[in-house]
Amino acid sequence: MDKFEIVNIVRGISKVSIARKLQDWKDMRKYLTYPNWQGNVIRDVIAIDPGKEFGEVVAKHVNAYIFDKKEPPAKIAGAIINIADDVLNGREPILRAGDYIALQNYARA
Repeated sequence: MDKFEIVNIVRGISKVSIARKLQDWKDMRKYLTYPNWQGNVIRDVIAIDPGKEFGEVVAKHVNAYIFDKKEPPAKIAGAIINIADDVLNGREPILRAGDYIALQNYARA
């Protein structure tokens, strides 16, 4: 088994029209109805496609943490440990906003 098959983060970034959301909320308030508000307001608000280089950096550090027992760099340690925890417990890795920012800043440097 190749080590780099363990972590794979692939999602696309969805653009959200703030003006459209405000209009929808105004209409909902005006008519006092919330038809399918979970689907219309929350669905696909944020999804990310961080790119190949980002995925390689994350995979390298997560795999080193899991298989080689190497500590990740201090700047991204929290993010790497969170992702490794998700992988080890059989969950889809979820990137929290702060983790994503830390990983992106590290990958750019």
